[in-house]
This record gives sequence, structure tokens and C-alpha cells, in this order.
Amino acid sequence: MNSLYSRFGINPKSTTTEVCDEDRYKHLIRHSELIFGDMLSDNYYIIAYHSDTEMGSDYWNPPKNSAVQLAVVITASARIYMYPYISREDCHYMDTDSVVLGQPLHEEVIS
Repeated sequence: MNSLYSRFGINPKSTTTEVCDEDRYKHLIRHSELIFGDMLSDNYYIIAYHSDTEMGSDYWNPPKNSAVQLAVVITASARIYMYPYISREDCHYMDTDSVVLGQPLHEEVIS
């Protein structure tokens, strides 16, 4: 479940890594937000860059399945639902759908 909804909250600034020739390498260095670039051999380079910024600072092409508000609502709802358990003195750890307590829960709240 966490993996599914967290995909909606992924950073829209996508990173692309590619192996390319020298001409493409020089183009990407000049026209993209470079993360790293290195020569692999005489003819090939490896380069990593932020792919959503290649067309200029005003251009933005978010992932097609990005909806940060969904990830935020699911996480916030989980915190509200889990609050009675995470606010206990014996709460050692909590996640979106689980909690580690020092004492067992009553049977009626366990599903």
C-alpha cells in the first residue's frame, strides 16, 4: 500500500541517466541541469541530468501519474487515525499502517 500511494507523491523533477556520444554529451551539458557526466571510452559518455528542465526554466513536464495531494491526504489520514496509539507513552515506533508499543492492544481494536 505505501509503495502504491507514495508514487503519487514522487518528486516531479525526474532524473535521467544515459550513455551517449560526444555531441549529445556536449548538448546536455549546455542545455540541461547536469548532475554528473563522465567519459566511458573514446566515443561514449555517461551523463545524469534532471530531464524536466531541458527546455528552460519556465518549462515543466511533471510525471503523468503525479498527484501529491493524494499522498498527503493518505499520510495525514493515517496519522489522525493512528494518533491514539502513537501518543501513548509506550509507543516506540509508528509507520503509516503499523505501530510498535510496549504493551499489547485490547482485542477490540485489533483487526
